[in-house]
Amino acid sequence: MKLLYDISATDSSELHETLGFVDSDLDMLQLAQYIRSSTRELVGYIGEENYKKATDFYENGDFEEEFLILCKYAIGLNAWRKFAPLLDVSHTSQGRAFRADDQLKPAFEHQITNSDKAMEKNYYQSINEIFAFIINTDGFETIKEVEKFANLFVSSLQIFQNFVNINDSYLLFMKLAPALQTAENRLIKSRVGAKFQQYFEAQNTTINDLIKSICVHYAMADGFKKLSVQLFPEGVFKIGNSSRVDVAATILYFEEELTKLLRELEGEHKKLNAIPSTKRMINFDEEDGFVTIR
Repeated sequence: MKLLYDISATDSSELHETLGFVDSDLDMLQLAQYIRSSTRELVGYIGEENYKKATDFYENGDFEEEFLILCKYAIGLNAWRKFAPLLDVSHTSQGRAFRADDQLKPAFEHQITNSDKAMEKNYYQSINEIFAFIINTDGFETIKEVEKFANLFVSSLQIFQNFVNINDSYLLFMKLAPALQTAENRLIKSRVGAKFQQYFEAQNTTINDLIKSICVHYAMADGFKKLSVQLFPEGVFKIGNSSRVDVAATILYFEEELTKLLRELEGEHKKLNAIPSTKRMINFDEEDGFVTIR
């Protein structure tokens, strides 16, 4: 697999130029395995054909190409955030110890935690920028993960954001898509039965929108239970008593909304499929003396 970094370099100046905050005196061989694993992760997201465009730019010396810059940043940041914790301690014959000298002091735990969160969030944002670039630029292959869920009620990020705004995050949408499918299979089909396809085709109707909203709210609740909170935009969190974001309260909110929406769906489905009552009319015919029931 071709890489976007020279891992044989005796310094990390290339990584420093890409990220801006990493020292340039690190031997790149120390980072080699993290560069490789981060590259494989990116290829898993965007596909080999799209990644090849970045390696072609790199080999041809087209270092100012935006797509190459985006890919190098994502790979470099992901590699560094995985490698950095190893630098926080020395591995000696007597175990692990904090590194310290006359000029540098170990960061406080909360500083390390905040730095880790910031790098994680920035990494997810960089992947999302790559998705957006591929989707909105001619000449790139369609991302397979996007195609996989094209037949869902909520088949695109744009539809998803009609119900919950996730700040145009293609990455988050793709990670939530399996839960959208689960919602259709577990919550929708069991309630609407044979009408499922009819409701799928009935765009811009109340019941179609209800189903989409149910799938989105289920996916959000499920996502907060399973995914890193750094994937989610701050605007979707609920605030707890301590004025901090409260994941448990956020999950509860989406679950309560989901319960309400499911009730609405059941009511709408029942209304659309109600059997009209046929009242039998009694007609008295004076001529024949019989009672006629219509």
